[in-house]
Amino acid sequence: MAASRDGNLHAKHRERMRERVLRDGIDGLADHEALEFFLFGAKPRGDTNELSHKLINRFGSLAGVFDADYGTLLQTEGIGPITAAHLYAFTGLYRKYHRSRAKGGNLLDSVVKLGNYLHGYFKGRTYETAYLLTLDARHCDLLCVELAKGSFNKVEISPKKVIDIISRRQCKYAVLAHNHTSDIAIASADDIETTMRIREILHCCGVELRDHLIFEENDFMSMRESFEYSYIFTKQFTLEGRRD
Repeated sequence: MAASRDGNLHAKHRERMRERVLRDGIDGLADHEALEFFLFGAKPRGDTNELSHKLINRFGSLAGVFDADYGTLLQTEGIGPITAAHLYAFTGLYRKYHRSRAKGGNLLDSVVKLGNYLHGYFKGRTYETAYLLTLDARHCDLLCVELAKGSFNKVEISPKKVIDIISRRQCKYAVLAHNHTSDIAIASADDIETTMRIREILHCCGVELRDHLIFEENDFMSMRESFEYSYIFTKQFTLEGRRD
């Protein structure tokens, strides 16, 4: 009887929570309440309020919960394979949502527009990832393709893959973008070398590298607009990185 009573209480609580979301939107919920509501989809019955508090306490924040890897989530009391997969998939789903909204025909003729467009590709990434965005002669997007995934602090880019990407559509310009997991959007020596190599490969194919944007979770930098690195986009280099 007690179990039935608890079940009825949880069901009524969930109904009130759904009514709040429909009335006020999820933005009106506290972080633990938003997580509690999200967990309804993974746990059809029972109390997710206590679990949401436990998760946020363990991982430090709502973002920390969604950034956690599958194996670590499984180590939390009350989290099984279904709930862990549900939470782990969230940031990937967000990136797909962002790409779906930004698909084709967007005028990207400024660094601000490029940054806003590309930032969603890196949300929730816990490892470095590189993308190549191709643009037509009007600076409208054609394709944005993942070049490579790396370790925590390094990503290797294949010249062959660069050529394959630009050959899929007739593009005039390209933008290189990758993220730093250190929360510091500053170009490293490897970033400079990679930019020069990719620029030369694109140049040989008749495509201009417009910029290399480096992202951290809440900010980004443009190498072209940085005085320290702007020479890379105005001078000619050999494949070995020397000025002609």
